[in-house]
Amino acid sequence: MTAITRWKELADQLKTFSIWIVSSIIDGIFLALWVLVQWAVNKFIENLELSGIDVWVFHGFQFLLAITTLAPVVLYVYRDVRVKWLRVQKIIRLEKNSAGDRTE
Repeated sequence: MTAITRWKELADQLKTFSIWIVSSIIDGIFLALWVLVQWAVNKFIENLELSGIDVWVFHGFQFLLAITTLAPVVLYVYRDVRVKWLRVQKIIRLEKNSAGDRTE
C-alpha cells in the first residue's frame, strides 16, 4: 500500500466521520428545539390561568402538538442512524470480500 493510498483512505474516513458528527449535531439541535417549543407551550398554557374543561382542551392540543412535531424529528434521526448503519455494513462487506480475494 503506497503512502498516497493511505492518505486517500484516511481522507475518506475523515470525511465519513465528519458527516456523521455534523448529522448528529443537527439531530441534537432538532431535539433541543423540540424541547424548547414544548417548554414554551407549557409556559404559555400555565400563564393563561385556565380552569375546568379549558385546561383539558389546551393540554390535549399540547399533546397533539408534541406528537406532530416530534414525529418528523424522530424520522430524521432514524434515517441518519439507518444510513450510518448501512454504510458501515457495506464497508464491512467490502472488507470481507477483499480479504477473501487476498487469501485465494
